[in-house]
Amino acid sequence: MMKKKAIPHHALLLLALTASIHVSGITPVTRILRKSPSLVALDRQLRNEYRKTLEKAEEPMALILSERVWLKQIRDACTDEPCLQSVYEERLAWLRQVKRFSLITYTNPRLGISFEYQSNRRVEVDDQNDIQVVDKLNRSAYSQVLFIEMSKGNLVRVASRNGYFFRDEEDGNVWKASSRGIPPKTRFIRGNGWKGMLATVSGGINNPNGGESLGDYYAAAISNGRRGLTISGEPTTEFLHCLQSIQLLEPAKP
Repeated sequence: MMKKKAIPHHALLLLALTASIHVSGITPVTRILRKSPSLVALDRQLRNEYRKTLEKAEEPMALILSERVWLKQIRDACTDEPCLQSVYEERLAWLRQVKRFSLITYTNPRLGISFEYQSNRRVEVDDQNDIQVVDKLNRSAYSQVLFIEMSKGNLVRVASRNGYFFRDEEDGNVWKASSRGIPPKTRFIRGNGWKGMLATVSGGINNPNGGESLGDYYAAAISNGRRGLTISGEPTTEFLHCLQSIQLLEPAKP
């Protein structure tokens, strides 16, 4: 099963970071903003653009630091509406030029796996040889984006490992995924030399702000008949791209 601490609410994290940067109480700048509906709209547009850029930035932490400097040294130095109008428009143009992430191929000959991941992530392998794709932005226990467990055997064996998937008791040809509530049916998938199954699962997700909430995540199992893996992560196109890019290689001999 998916490790309980594995999947963060990235949207909540990004919103929290953004809010902590932009909230500054009553200042000369906020007084100017309140008097100008057009500036209020521009301020909202800038915040939205910042959030979208932060999600896709190659170096998100550098963007956060840049935003803090801009707010303190440039935006807050304005004393009238024309100044704010100008610096906001310049900042919008600058954000649209921030370098977005690219795709990187990760290959581990020892474990016999290759896949693509986003350059605003990093890949870690723990002492159990489990692979974690981690969010560069967050260094806490909630930084994990994808979690991969290598396994041996055909698809039935790999899928049944750790209770990820199970056969339906009434119809042995139907596979379901372990989940809170009614177990969802799986759909069968194919990749580069492997077959697998994928489901959207409901389960507990730890909230970075404390407590546990219900949320959906993807769970998949794949095998080439000899070797395979299980993978879990947030239900995003990032997960699906990583899954489809997986290649199961013959592990290098020690």
